[in-house]
Amino acid sequence: MTYLRWVFFACFVCSSLGIQTLSQSCDQVIDLLALKEFAGNLTNESFITSWSNNSFCCQWDGVVCGKEGNESVATRVAMLILPKTGLKGTISRSLGHLDKLKLLDLSCNRFKGVLPSELSNLKQLQVLDLSHNRLTGRVSPVLSGLKMIQSLNVSSNSFNGDWLELGGFPNLLVFNVSNNSFTGMLNSQIWSASNGTEILDLSMNNFEGNL
Repeated sequence: MTYLRWVFFACFVCSSLGIQTLSQSCDQVIDLLALKEFAGNLTNESFITSWSNNSFCCQWDGVVCGKEGNESVATRVAMLILPKTGLKGTISRSLGHLDKLKLLDLSCNRFKGVLPSELSNLKQLQVLDLSHNRLTGRVSPVLSGLKMIQSLNVSSNSFNGDWLELGGFPNLLVFNVSNNSFTGMLNSQIWSASNGTEILDLSMNNFEGNL
């Protein structure tokens, strides 16, 4: 997905979910602590000078909050957008506590290690971009339960294991797993399962068979 198309898609998600970008205070018990633990896993925190010790995490760089139910102000983190910020370290399992998260973009950084299993708790996640990092291991056990996902990009990492079942993502529009070490058989079932998918990139892996 080109950058402009991604921006358009992100804006569409924001508008359709009623997400506010105005600065408000976030939920201290859940989201604030989760973000602080995430920052604590980084080896370079200089980029997030706005991530201070106060409770206004909705004012922090890359953090967008949304309303909950009939609330008049945005209090829960709905989007975490931190591409191309030079982040180093591992992805903290605390992100799994951001259970209202709709969009997570950590692309074009230097994250390493495996994906924490807690990411499977992000049941409302619609956009996930972890592309162009140094991540390893299997992704199927972690991401297979994200039924709301519409855009999934894990390209240009070192992920391995069997390819993800597209049938597990009924709302999928973008699916990019290119430039990894995924294995498995490609067949016509992939094509039929991806009828609603606009962008499908399986290139530069270790797949077998033909579509």
